[in-house]
Amino acid sequence: MSGQLTELLSNYGPICELWFDGGWDKPVADWQLPRLYAEVKKLQPHCAVGVNHTIVNAPNSRKHILPDSMIVDNKYYMQYFPSDFRLWDPKIAHQNDKKQYIHDNQSYYLPFEHTVCLSKAWNWFQKKDPLPVRDLDELEEFSIGARQTATL
Repeated sequence: MSGQLTELLSNYGPICELWFDGGWDKPVADWQLPRLYAEVKKLQPHCAVGVNHTIVNAPNSRKHILPDSMIVDNKYYMQYFPSDFRLWDPKIAHQNDKKQYIHDNQSYYLPFEHTVCLSKAWNWFQKKDPLPVRDLDELEEFSIGARQTATL
């Protein structure tokens, strides 16, 4: 992975964001995230790095917490560290998300990046039967919340 990241981050101009996805697929230590994060920042210092399924209910746990229930500061733990943001596509964070999470007994601010899909599943197309799309009220609430956060 390191060689591929070096190629991608060296040969294609500025990269503003990088997602590491598939965290459920192998043990956390196997990702070697501190090393990969340092390599990314060395090659692309302004690149924001996020890891899908970052937050868990306890240290060294693999029990993930859904973003719409993350409303208490310093209650949950980061299993992937360091990271510049957290994500869990296609879930939407709670409007009262506190954004404070623990790693090695330290509290860190970790904003959530929304991947707003039209459906509550990853996609609504490419299915035998199309899935229903989100309600307009839900999308409007997300939009208003995102604008308010951006102005803080």
